[in-house]
Amino acid sequence: MNGFSDITRRHFLKSGIGLGLAGSLPASVLAGEATRWRFEEFHPAPEGAPWRILDAHDSGHVVPSAKRRKAKRARRIAFNPAPDGREGFCHAVRRGEIVHPVGIDSKRLPVNFSKVSRVLLRYHHWVEEHSYLPGKWIGLQLGRGWVGKGYVKRPHIAFGSDGGSATTMHPGRKTGNGIRLMATHTKQRRPYGELIGRGMEVLPKGRWLTVDVVVDRRRGYRLYVDGKPMATSKYVVPVKHWNRCGAIWYRTRLMHGGKPARLRAVNNYREWFGGFFVAVA
Repeated sequence: MNGFSDITRRHFLKSGIGLGLAGSLPASVLAGEATRWRFEEFHPAPEGAPWRILDAHDSGHVVPSAKRRKAKRARRIAFNPAPDGREGFCHAVRRGEIVHPVGIDSKRLPVNFSKVSRVLLRYHHWVEEHSYLPGKWIGLQLGRGWVGKGYVKRPHIAFGSDGGSATTMHPGRKTGNGIRLMATHTKQRRPYGELIGRGMEVLPKGRWLTVDVVVDRRRGYRLYVDGKPMATSKYVVPVKHWNRCGAIWYRTRLMHGGKPARLRAVNNYREWFGGFFVAVA
């Protein structure tokens, strides 16, 4: 297929190169090598872009070894399949629990940012029950990343000298949780970044949702659920020195609020995450 052996395709995926030969392979080939999920499992890729997949993983690199390293904070993570049998991981919260951030990072994907203008994180989310409280889900990180009030990583050839982030947020509503972004940009007024979108529409329960986070070098941020636009920034510049970012990665946060101790869980709830993909265009 496409003139490459299975061994060659696996080599490119494992190395995380993605922008050369591997980047020319169809999405279906790349996804099939690394995950049981397909890139377009339920919905077409957003924005009609010729996305080049750099990484695909069933559970977003949330695996038993990563859970052991996080010990206490990751005890809410389980690896039982979703209700429809698909692979991923389950986040289970008990009423009264303090939902501290899990904080498990994906693999680092080296990228030459001068050759890309958009970055995509696609993942799938199954809500069995809402938390009804505000908090954070998954944070897409460029270069050094940004969590809280500053960069996550020190300047290094592996990550570059600049960076930013876009994190999916779940504002609490009377009937459940909406979704929007917390994202950094060059003119942000708050150290944490800026909220993008209102998040008034409550997400449906009992099925997989396809969540797409797009970072555009010149136009900022866009968020889609099942192909529907949920949040769009107004032409902000996400990173001052785009070409000085050296990698893409993401952090599974899964926390309540900014100060979890003030937002103990008001009910028992479970949610599943699966089919994670990072791509560029």
